[in-house]
Amino acid sequence: MNLFDGAPRRPGILLWRYKWQSRSQAPPLLFIGAILLFVGSIFIAIMGTYVYRAHRLASEGEFATGTVVKKVMHQASDSGTSNTSYEVDYSFTTATGLKVEGDDTIDPDAWDQLKEGGPVQIEYAASKPRINQIGATSGPLIIGYIVVVVASLIWLVGATLAVKGLRGPWSAPVRSGKPETHSDSGVVFNKGRVEVDLPPFLKDKVTPWTFFGTLLLICGGMFLLIGVANLRQERAFRAEGNHATAIVLTKSSRQEYDQQNDTYQTHYDIDYRFTTDEGKSARGSAEVNWHTWRSINERDPIQIIYLPMRPTRSRLASDHPGFFLWFVTVLGALLTGGGAILLGYGLFDTARKRGSS
Repeated sequence: MNLFDGAPRRPGILLWRYKWQSRSQAPPLLFIGAILLFVGSIFIAIMGTYVYRAHRLASEGEFATGTVVKKVMHQASDSGTSNTSYEVDYSFTTATGLKVEGDDTIDPDAWDQLKEGGPVQIEYAASKPRINQIGATSGPLIIGYIVVVVASLIWLVGATLAVKGLRGPWSAPVRSGKPETHSDSGVVFNKGRVEVDLPPFLKDKVTPWTFFGTLLLICGGMFLLIGVANLRQERAFRAEGNHATAIVLTKSSRQEYDQQNDTYQTHYDIDYRFTTDEGKSARGSAEVNWHTWRSINERDPIQIIYLPMRPTRSRLASDHPGFFLWFVTVLGALLTGGGAILLGYGLFDTARKRGSS
């Protein structure tokens, strides 16, 4: 296969070009079907188990008072698990006299309230006591049902496309010679290239200046809004923020794909709890660098700053994001201004061409 063979372009948007070795639609259908099958299977496997357990507990759940056997905190580590979790081992006796042992992962606040050897409320399925949890079932199941139904539809569509791709023709003569145009779809085959002609009303409106101007305007506007909002919040922290000592509850790490550098970047987050000057408990979270993440352990104290009127707005006292926020704001302003200029020039150029024609 020879990609981007340098053949001269025809009018229209070039979607893909190569020397045809097959006109078959089987490989694309099989590829798309495999992706949909994979995505659907993942969601069904994850949500299916959750919905099944929640449905059994909601339909035939009974309560019992159990005993906390052990409390375990699984610390996050850069060489092991990437998320902190709080686990409770317990035992309880069902209404029929069956003794059951179980474990559950719960919220750090609930974990702190439980004591080893103390009581804990357990909900279990009457016909299958092995399905149990700490506390009562909360939240509607309709969202879980919707996710499972949508995932099942995705799986069925993927299976249909995959079967069609497997059963379709996989070979055809090499296309060459005189260009051929399919008038019903606007697809043009020309010496190993595939082009799609734009509709006439888009050809007159979409120019490179208009397209890139709109793209820069949208991206710049997003950067500008984020920068201005965070600058206002940072000024509020400095003007009226209160200091407090928080307790680290959880540590977690996540990876995100960086398309620009074609690499994966790891982000490190911590979750903490603190008490305001009015005696109210509040939670907060922050993203930190790797060295800070490693130096902080769960249940360690850290200094934070919070807004008295909005205790949910807080950050680490050691953070000084002023320069970065100004950089994002200025970058957003430059992109927005450049996008507006390009978009205006594109619209003016289109109007001028229409007037001359």
